Amino acid sequence: MGENPMTLEQRIEALEKRCKRLGKTLVGVGTLALFAVVAGTAGWTVAYTGAISPKSVTTETIYLKDSAGKTRLSLYGSNGSLYSNDSAGKPRVRLGGSDGSVTVYDKAGKAVFALRGSDSILNVNDSAGKTRIRLRGENGTIRAYNKAGKTRLLLYGGDGSVRLFDSAGKTRIRLFSARFRNLEIKDSAGKIRLLFASGPGDLTVYDKAGNKRIGLYGDGAGIGVYDKAKKLRVSLHGHNGSVRLYDSAKGDLIVGKKRIVLDGSTGKIFFGDPNTAPISHP
Repeated sequence: MGENPMTLEQRIEALEKRCKRLGKTLVGVGTLALFAVVAGTAGWTVAYTGAISPKSVTTETIYLKDSAGKTRLSLYGSNGSLYSNDSAGKPRVRLGGSDGSVTVYDKAGKAVFALRGSDSILNVNDSAGKTRIRLRGENGTIRAYNKAGKTRLLLYGGDGSVRLFDSAGKTRIRLFSARFRNLEIKDSAGKIRLLFASGPGDLTVYDKAGNKRIGLYGDGAGIGVYDKAKKLRVSLHGHNGSVRLYDSAKGDLIVGKKRIVLDGSTGKIFFGDPNTAPISHP
């Protein structure tokens, strides 16, 4: 006797299993087909080699090309990078998976914007490819460079300071958050010519030799004028409206003899001599 013939129920069950297998295969093919249709809508073609499974498409490299045959998008699985090209086929945007970078290129192929996640650096470049602005996340700094690559501006988050440099790279202005030294202006020789301290409200002006010549004192509401030997020669006092002129016998902290005093509180003028008693008028 031959094999038992299949019942109607068994035939239906076998047909259902075949349909399920065919459906899974069509899902894998449909995934790639859908990808190709999306690219084709933009007038691009897909270059693809790889395995197709019912649930995924696996490959190492994918190229999308336009109707002219130019590669517009490239995906590289070997290093996790993605390139987006212009109509001439030149890269305009690159995403680097290996270092977490984003690079934007101009039409000449020069990198004008670069963000590196590996070291938290953002570079903005000019048309020559030279960095003009750099932000560093690791130390909270922002630098601006001239076309020669010299730093002209520095914002440093570590101490809250701002520094401006000349073309030779020397600090000319420094603004920072320390209590007694908030603003420095220097000459080309690196000498401080003006110093402002917001804590006491003092402003000091120096000569090219580094000597203090004028001091404006906020706490004492006064102004001091010094000679090149750092000796106080003239002082103005806001608390009593007086003006005092000194000789050069002493230094800064211990002033010399008062030679002329204009006393605003009394309206008198005093004339003094080291060897005689003071004379007042009126």
